[in-house]
Amino acid sequence: MSYKFVYNTIFCFVTFLLSITINAQKFDYNWPIGYSDAPVGLELGISQLSFNNKLEITYLYGKKELELGYSGSFINNKEGNLILITDGCSVMDKAANIIKNGENLNPGRTYDNYCKGINKYYPVINGNFFITSNSWNNANILIHQSGDPNNELLDVTSEKVYYTKIILNTQGNYEVVLKNEIINTNFAMIVSITALEHPDGDKWWICYREYNSNKFHFVLMGEDGIIKRDSQNIGPIMHKSSDGFSYQTKFSPDGKTYISGVRGVGLLQFDFDRNNAKLSNMKVIHTPNDSGFVRGICFSPDNRLLYFSQDTNLFQYDLQDSSLLNTPIIVGHVDKRTKTDWPYSLGCMHLGPDCRIYVSPGSTVENMHVIHHPNSKGLACGFEVDAIVMPTRLAWSVPNLMTFRTTGNQKLCDSTIQFITSTVNIHDSNNKLFIYPNPVSDKLFIQFRSEARSILTLSLIDGKGNKIRNEKLKLGDNTLDVHDLMGGMYYLLIYERSKILAQGKFLKY
Repeated sequence: MSYKFVYNTIFCFVTFLLSITINAQKFDYNWPIGYSDAPVGLELGISQLSFNNKLEITYLYGKKELELGYSGSFINNKEGNLILITDGCSVMDKAANIIKNGENLNPGRTYDNYCKGINKYYPVINGNFFITSNSWNNANILIHQSGDPNNELLDVTSEKVYYTKIILNTQGNYEVVLKNEIINTNFAMIVSITALEHPDGDKWWICYREYNSNKFHFVLMGEDGIIKRDSQNIGPIMHKSSDGFSYQTKFSPDGKTYISGVRGVGLLQFDFDRNNAKLSNMKVIHTPNDSGFVRGICFSPDNRLLYFSQDTNLFQYDLQDSSLLNTPIIVGHVDKRTKTDWPYSLGCMHLGPDCRIYVSPGSTVENMHVIHHPNSKGLACGFEVDAIVMPTRLAWSVPNLMTFRTTGNQKLCDSTIQFITSTVNIHDSNNKLFIYPNPVSDKLFIQFRSEARSILTLSLIDGKGNKIRNEKLKLGDNTLDVHDLMGGMYYLLIYERSKILAQGKFLKY
C-alpha cells in the first residue's frame, strides 16, 4: 500500500468528518419550558433542557406574564445557544425581552383578549414554530397562525397563517424585519400546521389543512419568503375544528411519511414526496378510540415506529408491518397525581437531539416521561414514567419545535449524549445535582455544585421509601457503587445537616 494512497484516504476521511461538523445544526439543543413566576416553593418559572454533550437541566428565570408551553416555540443558533422564544404574542430574546418590532403577532380579537393581560399567551395549540437553515445568515422565520372565533360558522378557524422574519442586525441584536406576512389563501384548520426540510437543505415545506375540506396546502419557504404554493385534495374531509384528532401532525425524519388524523376515522398515514410535496397511498391507523383524541405523536429516529398518546396510554405502531394483525400496542401507561393531588398523564411528544423521545405530562406539573430506546419494539423501547423532574412546572407541554438535521450528511440525533437526571433546588439555584449514566448498572457518577460549607450527607432510598445507606458527599465529582443493588428505581437526597439541598433519582438495571 503506497504512502500516497494512505494519505489520500486519511485526507478524504478527515474532510468528510469536517463537512459533517461544519454543517452540524444545533437549532434544537436547548429547550426552554415553563411559565410565570411565583414565591419560592410553587415551582413556577422557566427551566431548560440542554443537550450539549450531556443532558443538563437548569432553572433559567421567572417572568409573570410569560408562558412557554404548546402555545409557544423557540430556536437556537447553529452552535446550540438559545436565541429566540415566542409565546404566540411576541418575538423575544432568550431572556424574554421583546426584540425590536417583535410585538403584536397575530393581530385581532384573540390577540386583544389573550396577549394584553397578566398571563400572556396565544391560545392555539402548536400553532407556531421557528424554521431556519445554516445558509440563512443568522436569519430565522417564525410560522404562526391565528385562532379566530367565527360567529357565522359557530367554530374557531384560522383565518390567517403568517410568517415573520427575524435577522441578526449589525449591532448584534435580533430584530423583526417582516411581520405578519400572509401565507394562506383560504381559512385553515387550527392544530394542523407543521413543516419539513426540503431535500436541498435551505428551504422548508410548510403544510396545513384547509377548513371544511380535504385539501392540504404546501408552501415552500426560503430565507427571503414564499417561493411557491401548491395544494392537493386527498382523504376524508375535516369539516370543523372539532374533527381534529391530534394536538400534533408530523412528518417522519426521512420525509417519506406524513401523519394527520380525523376524529371518527383515525390517524391518517400518507406517503410523502418531499421534492414535489405530494401525498399518496393513504392508510388509516385505527386507535382504541377513533372518536376520542390523540394528544401527541412522534416517529422513532429510524422512521419505522410511530408513538402516540391517547387518554392514559402510550401506544407504539409498526409502520412497516403490512400484516392484518398489525395494530397499535400499549408500551406505557400514566395516570398519576402529584403530592398536591394534581392529575397528570401523557401529552405531546418530541424527538430529542439525543435520540430519545420526550413525553410531556399533558398538565401543569414538573414531571416528564422519556422513551429511552424508541427504535426498539414493544416494552424494549424503555418508556420511563417520571424520568425527569423539572425545577419548574410545564405549561402542559414542551414548546413546539420542528425536526432539524434531516438532509445531507447530518446526523439526525446523537445517541452518545448522556442522559442525566438533574434536579435544581430553586430555593437556591446554586445547588445543582447531576447524575449519570441513567439507567446505570454498576457505577453512578454524581456531580454536586453548591455554596454549602458544612459536611454533606447523601442518603440512598429505594422505590419503597426504605433508606439503604448514608454516605459522606463532597462538592464536585463523586462515585457511588451500585452494582449490588436490586434492579429498580432509587432516590438520592443530599443534606446539609437536616436541610435537603437537592434530590434526584436513577434506574438500576
